[in-house]
Amino acid sequence: MQGNEAPAESAAQLLAGGLLPNRNEAAIRYRMRNISFVMGNLGRSTLKDFSPADSVGANVAARIERLLKAHPHYLAISPDQRSTDTAKTDASRALARLRAQVEEMISDFQRRGHNGPPTLLDEGLGRDQLLSTLDDIDAITRELERPSPDMDRAKRGRDNLRLLVAAIGRWMAERATKFVDAALVAAGPIAVAKVTGLLPALVDAVEATSRWIGH
Repeated sequence: MQGNEAPAESAAQLLAGGLLPNRNEAAIRYRMRNISFVMGNLGRSTLKDFSPADSVGANVAARIERLLKAHPHYLAISPDQRSTDTAKTDASRALARLRAQVEEMISDFQRRGHNGPPTLLDEGLGRDQLLSTLDDIDAITRELERPSPDMDRAKRGRDNLRLLVAAIGRWMAERATKFVDAALVAAGPIAVAKVTGLLPALVDAVEATSRWIGH
C-alpha cells in the first residue's frame, strides 16, 4: 500500500490472503474506506481506489485517527490541497458572519445609549468583551490570509472565541428563570434575541476555524 498505488482489488486480496486471513475482501474494502474517510477529515490524501465511506461512527473514527497519527509514516502522506482550501474558505466565511453579528450587537448598544434601561449584557457579557471578540476575529482572519500563518496565534484567537461561547452559555443559564424581572421585561426581547442569534454564528466560527487549524 505504500504510495497508495496498489489497485483496490489487489490490495484487498493481498490483505485477505496474508495479513488479515480472517477477513474477506468486502470487509477489508469497507475498513479501507473508513480509513479514507478519516484521512480526508484530517486534510490528507485519501487512499487511492478506496473512496471515503459515507459516514463513520465517532468511536471508530477516533480509533482510526489515533492509529494513523501514531504511525511513523503518517506525516509523509501528502495533504489534500482541495480540502485545505475548502477549510480556509469555510473559516473565512464563518468569521465574516460572526463579525456581522457582533458589530450589529455593538451598534445596538450604541443606539440605546443612556436613554434605555441597563442592558442585559452588562453583567459578565458586555460591549468591551464584544470589542475584544472583533480583535480575535481580525487576528484569525489575518492568519488565514498569510501564506505561512502563525497557527499559535490563530489557536489563541479560536480559544478566546470558545471562552465567549461559554460566557454566553452561562449568561443564558443564569437568566433562564428571570423573565419576570421588570428590567428584563423592558430590555429583554431585543437583547435575548441578539444573544441567541450570536451563539450559532459563534459556534460555527469556532468549528470552522478548528477544521482549518487541523489541516
